Amino acid sequence: MKTLFEELKPEFLEKLNEETALYPTTTERTIKELKENISWLHLTVNTAQNLCSLDNNKNLSIIDLSNLFNK
Repeated sequence: MKTLFEELKPEFLEKLNEETALYPTTTERTIKELKENISWLHLTVNTAQNLCSLDNNKNLSIIDLSNLFNK
């Protein structure tokens, strides 16, 4: 099975990489969680919120979160 990091859509992976310069600790933690999980249901709320913000979305919703991945 692929990890969430592998399933993250390319445009969001690119945005995540761009944020490394601005928020290195947060981005490293997010990438670590993505590499350790195969379902977004296992992400922390903080990581889920950070990922939703990649889509310029300030709200955390299951639909918005699931749309970030190829699954």
